[in-house]
Amino acid sequence: MAKLLISFIPWAVYWAFAVPCQYKLGGFLAVSIAIFLNLRHANNPKLLEVVTTPFFFIAMLIFNYADLELHLSFVWLAGVALIPLALGKVTFIQQYFAEEGVPPLRKYNLLSALWGGVFLATAVGSWYGNYLIPAGLAILAAVFSALYGKRAGMVENAEG
Repeated sequence: MAKLLISFIPWAVYWAFAVPCQYKLGGFLAVSIAIFLNLRHANNPKLLEVVTTPFFFIAMLIFNYADLELHLSFVWLAGVALIPLALGKVTFIQQYFAEEGVPPLRKYNLLSALWGGVFLATAVGSWYGNYLIPAGLAILAAVFSALYGKRAGMVENAEG
């Protein structure tokens, strides 16, 4: 589970810099971290890390409106979670659990759908200037993910 959290580091760095309108610096740092993460998994690429690099590269070079980029980042993540699920493909969550020796299970689909919904709600909520509801949803989703993972036998303990 720690490797999955590490894959969100570029996003966290970007969001930290996008809020005070330092989105170009945030984009540069995020794409640099994403490239490093991709190199780390060169033999076994991870969906989340592979799609992270082009988003931040595009964001760094093309976009000039930080608020729009912030919303698009959540839409992008929702797509990463929901599109493979809709196509019946392996989701990014399944990839990380499989790496830890947990076989691919349909149980992951609920978590992928949950996080895709959280990312979409965050995109909509942040568009209207409301970060409290999306933050609350993310906290509830994180708690649910830990408890569900433990109960479903995906992780041995809640610490992952």
